[in-house]
Amino acid sequence: MAWQTPKTNWMAIDVPLPNDFNRIEGNIDDLHMRFDPTTGHKHTGAAGDGPKLASGDITYSSAVSGFTPADVKAALDALAGVRIVEMGSNANGNYVRWENGLQICWKEFSSTGFSAETSGTIQSLTYYERRVTWTYPASFVLAPSVTFNGDVNGSGPEVFAHWSKTPSSVALITVYLYPNGIVTVASAIAIGRWK
Repeated sequence: MAWQTPKTNWMAIDVPLPNDFNRIEGNIDDLHMRFDPTTGHKHTGAAGDGPKLASGDITYSSAVSGFTPADVKAALDALAGVRIVEMGSNANGNYVRWENGLQICWKEFSSTGFSAETSGTIQSLTYYERRVTWTYPASFVLAPSVTFNGDVNGSGPEVFAHWSKTPSSVALITVYLYPNGIVTVASAIAIGRWK
């Protein structure tokens, strides 16, 4: 049975006719005849001839248009050149270096690592802050991208931010609205290049 174009212009008032379901069932049968669902390979024999499979005829392109076995091989070959060459940790956190030059550093901070609470005022609003400078566990060649987040207990709304990034460190700050805030959890991630 050949593929039949299913009806796609359904309206809310349409009543399905038996022929509409026959088209859907026919297309399911057609797909079943073309492919072995257990392997995803295309059948080369006629219906009922058994599971004759074409050597290397893997149907990647049937799932995603334009996606071929050659595309898969190219992607895998690219990944083969991106091996981890170094991993480590020290008092400044953890890091991973990949062969292609990518580096990721991360650290979870304890509440004792932050500065004493200070306060300031902006447009009659008093805010409170704590700061810490993070020296990366491994240096980058350029200042990396950094994210910093966490929680300040009992502080209301809070912001975690960074500034003054260099290849070896970053200044981190948390700002909140109520006094006596304690940083209960905080972590930072830096992503950049080591070579």
